This record gives sequence, structure tokens and C-alpha cells, in this order.
Amino acid sequence: MVLLSEVLSTIAVSVIATILWRIGGSLLSDYFYRRYTVTKELLNIGKARSESERIPGTAVICGGSIAGLWAARICADHFEYVAIVDPEAWLATDDGITPLYDDKGDKLVDTPHHPRTRLHQYFAGHVFWNLTLLALRRLFPDFDEELLKRDGRIGEAEMNSYTCSGRFFRSPRVWYPNGRAPEMFVCSREAYERLLRFLVVKYSSRIRRIAGTVTGIKPYADDPQKIESAIVSQSSPTGVNTSEVSAALVVDCTGGTQAGFKWVKKLYSKSVHQEEDPGRWKSLVTSYDIHSSWRAYDFFVPPELRASLPVPGGYDKCSWLYGFVPFLGNETKYFVIYRVEGHRIRFSFYGATVDFNLLEQLLKVNDEEMVFNGKLPCMNWIHYEKAPFVPSNFVAIGDAVMKVNPTFGQGCTKACVGAIVLDSLLRSRCVTNGKLTPGFSSKFFDTQFDKIADAWDGTKPLDYMFSTTTPAKGERLEDEKMKGSLALLLLELATKDLEIDALLVHIRQFIAPTTDLFAPWVLWRLLKFGLGRKIERSFQKTS
Repeated sequence: MVLLSEVLSTIAVSVIATILWRIGGSLLSDYFYRRYTVTKELLNIGKARSESERIPGTAVICGGSIAGLWAARICADHFEYVAIVDPEAWLATDDGITPLYDDKGDKLVDTPHHPRTRLHQYFAGHVFWNLTLLALRRLFPDFDEELLKRDGRIGEAEMNSYTCSGRFFRSPRVWYPNGRAPEMFVCSREAYERLLRFLVVKYSSRIRRIAGTVTGIKPYADDPQKIESAIVSQSSPTGVNTSEVSAALVVDCTGGTQAGFKWVKKLYSKSVHQEEDPGRWKSLVTSYDIHSSWRAYDFFVPPELRASLPVPGGYDKCSWLYGFVPFLGNETKYFVIYRVEGHRIRFSFYGATVDFNLLEQLLKVNDEEMVFNGKLPCMNWIHYEKAPFVPSNFVAIGDAVMKVNPTFGQGCTKACVGAIVLDSLLRSRCVTNGKLTPGFSSKFFDTQFDKIADAWDGTKPLDYMFSTTTPAKGERLEDEKMKGSLALLLLELATKDLEIDALLVHIRQFIAPTTDLFAPWVLWRLLKFGLGRKIERSFQKTS
């Protein structure tokens, strides 16, 4: 009887311990997802306030590109009015919302073509990850229909990517045996921006577009901690006119110019602190340069060739045909092939120290022209969450806060994440009695930091594997060597292990936190693979 009692007690303790471990693990996982992703907040977006509950005044969106359009759509659910201010006048006309191609991929001849002077990737093809697609479907129920009308494509999140070790970043369907795997959509940056602007403008008459440039912010005379208005400069036949737009909230979406940082510093020195401390503000910015450039060439696919073209899944369904990613530290050149609207197959060449002379000479013989080329700007991150001062009704999202290597395809989703964070705070106790609380901006930047930090921390170590990279001030390339080596080992494992690959896809798409990499099963597989590779290399050296 004693023995039986001891056995039953042991079983009971084991069962209780297992239950507690699973409950604890579940709670911890839920905490990480809430803190480091926006998957929970995603469920609430698109629910507009009633007329009586709207925040009085105008949300001023500084910049009308992707981040600005996301911010405008979110603010239209909360504020009385929304004003999008963009320096390129044509964006405030019908030209900014008209498609370039129809659903058959035929060029609409009546649509004027406008270059964007401030966007180095305006004509580039883009991959829009699952999080972006899910959010757009909640904000615009007709998104899929409108995308297809403009010759865009939707399909499984399959990148057809390869490295010297094999294929990776495949569709994570291994985790969805009984359901549909995460999807993505593909189109050019130009087509996406036109579509998003069309949907945003159509969504609400509260939104107005202003052709002009926000050049500064003006605080309340009796409260320098709060912005009263945005100063807007507009060109006219008689010269340049300056006006003020009353602002309940100012959202910096100026992209790479990151103008909001200058406005905040100036306001701090003039109205708050009186004496600017340049060193303190400079320490908030981390910046490095990967010295990379790219070129792209388009090839029109005539009707008679489309059915027989040897592409994965057939021509009609293809989007991202092929991508080669270098094994960082040994190689420097990327190469991708993808389809964009207008029945064009695009070949893009990208990387550090790339020589394009051979390609140029061959294509000249075949009468092909280069579509676009460019040089990547510096990668940088403004740490607003550490700033000595930020106005209580000022936020910044997208590249206005952080510019990461676009090769990893996270820039547009990062803007989506920032917009969802803004929406969640506008639905929280940070808005009381129709007003933003004094700590609104600080709470926003703290929250956004947790949601987007992985985009920086996950790509910087890989960028530092290039010997051509100029590291951030006070840093060395060797500082990221251990993280970079582990990241490469993980990528190599992903080419062999479908579940590891699926996990990386989820993390890259902002739908899972990086903390998932520390799960016991992941660490065990990584350790086993690493030891196996080390033993294999030892044998190769001795043989």
C-alpha cells in the first residue's frame, strides 16, 4: 500500500508539474506575442469610432507615401479630420490614384507616368508579407479585388529563394497541413502605392490631400510639450506660401529624410530646454552603410510565349520566380527574377562591389534598356524611445524611424506595424475624454520599439558580414561576428529543416517574435546541426 501510495503521489506530482509547465509556457508565449508582435492588435483595426467619440481636430500626416497612407487610414477611424501633406503635387490629384495597368496586364494609355524624386525604390518590385495582407483585408474588404484589377498577384508566401546550401524561405505549409498557409502579394512599389492611395482616399471624406511640405512644428504658447500646428510650405505661381495647419496629432512619415527628428530637436532647444545638447541628440541615431547598389532590367513577355514559359507554377500564377541570396561573408551578389504588372519579367542584380559592365554590353546588343538603378542609402535607427523630449502629440513610423536593408523585404511591413501600434494606442487609455494624454508619444515609441527592434537586430549582423560595410560610429564589423555566424548557421539549417524554415518565415514576416528561436526544440536542432557541421569540417581537413 505504501509503495502504491508513493507511485500515485509521484504520478500526481508529474501530472501537476506538466500542467503547470504547459500553462506557464503558454502564458509566456502569449506575453512575447503581445509584446513583440502586433498579431493581437491586428484583430481590432478597422473599427471606426462613432461620431460622438471622435478625437476633435486634425491628424496631420507628414508625407504621402506608404507609411503616410497607412497612418492616414488608421487616423480616419479616430479623428474628425485627416490631412496628408506631400511635397509632390501630382499625388494630390487623380493621377496619384489611377492604375497603370488593367486586370489583363494591358497598359492604360491615359494614365500619365510620374517619377518619384524622393524614393530610390519607387519602380522596384516588392514582396508584401502576410501581416500586411491580413491588415489590408481588415481595413479594405475589397482589397483583393482591387489588387487583381491592377494586375497584382496573391499566393502562398513562397519566395523560391536559394543560397549555396540549398533552398530556404519556402512556404511554411508544413505548419498548416489542414488549412491554407500564409499568403503574400506581389506588385511593383509604384502599383502598390497607387492602389493604397486609391483605397485610402475612397475610404473616407474626412481625408484631404495637401500639396506642400511640412517644414516645422509649432507648440502651444502655454504648453511647449504639445504641438499646436504644423507649418506647411506650398509653391504657387507667385512664390512660396507658408501656412499653419492645426494639429491634434502630427505623424512623421517623411521616410528617409526623417524630417521629424529635426523638428523635435529644434522645438526642444527653442521652447523647452533653451540650450541644445548636440551630443545627446546624436547619440540617439545609429547608422551604418553597406555600400550596395542595384540595377534592374525588364523583359516583356508576348502572348505567344506565356503558355510555354518555363516558370514555377506556370506563367499565369507566377510572381517571385527565383532569388539567389549570397552566403554572407563569402559572397556579395544577389540576383532575383520576378514578374511585375504589364506582363514584364524583371531581372534585378544587387549587392556590394557589383560590376555591371558585362551585362550592360550584352543588353545593348539586344536592344534592351535598363529600367532603373540606384545606390542604397545608409541604414539608420532613430531611438525616439530614449529621447530627452518628444511632444506628447507627435509620432513617427516607417523609415522616418528606422531604415533597414531592403533586401530582406521588411520595410513596407514595418510601416504597417507602426500604423497598427498607433491604432492600438488610440483605442487605449492613452486617449481620455477625447484627448491624447501627456504620455501618449512616449508610450507609442516604447511600444513600437519592441515591435520593430527585430527588423534591425535580425539584419544588422548579416550586413556586418560584408567586408565592404562601414560600421556604425564606435563599432567594428567584428562586433556582430558571433550573431552573424549564428544567423548563417540557422539559415543553413533552414535549407535542411522545413520546420526551422517555417519559423524563420514567420519571424521575418513579423507574425512571430524572435523569442521563438529560443524554444528548446529549436536550440536542440541548432546545436545538433552545428556540432555535425563542425565534425564534418574536421574530417575534411584531416582527409
